[in-house]
Amino acid sequence: QNEALVAIEVIVNLRHWLLFIVTQALLSCVSAPKKLPLQPAPFDAKKELAQLQIDLAAGGDKKAVARLNHLIAKYPKSDVADDASMQLAKLYYNKAMYDPSYQTYMSLVNSDVLSPNEGEALLGAGKSLGKLGRLDEALALNARALKIPGLSANLLLELNKQRFSLLNTLGDRFDALKALAYIRSEER
Repeated sequence: QNEALVAIEVIVNLRHWLLFIVTQALLSCVSAPKKLPLQPAPFDAKKELAQLQIDLAAGGDKKAVARLNHLIAKYPKSDVADDASMQLAKLYYNKAMYDPSYQTYMSLVNSDVLSPNEGEALLGAGKSLGKLGRLDEALALNARALKIPGLSANLLLELNKQRFSLLNTLGDRFDALKALAYIRSEER
């Protein structure tokens, strides 16, 4: 009888160990690859981006697309490329070029580099998709953005405003009301 109890205990322990191994194997397949940190760009690149932003503010956006693309290509995994991508996507959006805007925002999101602008890029990509009439995709990007930890209160508010608008347009009144409740609680 003791031998039977020992055998059962061994089988139960073996089963738990096997379940643990299978669970770990599944989790390793599911987890997303880690993103690399942004690399600081050289001072000259930051200076060039600052000058470009001054030119954009003064209305000189004709050459800006080429200059921004040059910075992104020359310093691909840097903070300057990250900021230049955001500027380029916003420039496209402001010129009603919604598909290139979406593509540029998503290149930042899908990059193997961890961007501090990922939440804002998802918001911008969602806005671009909204203008293209791709509301379900915009809503999916919005949900993805809301899962990012550590977003600023302003960005969370903007994401919830976007969510409310999308849900309301799609006819999902219940979830739209949830987003509206969040908006009202934050605007007080």
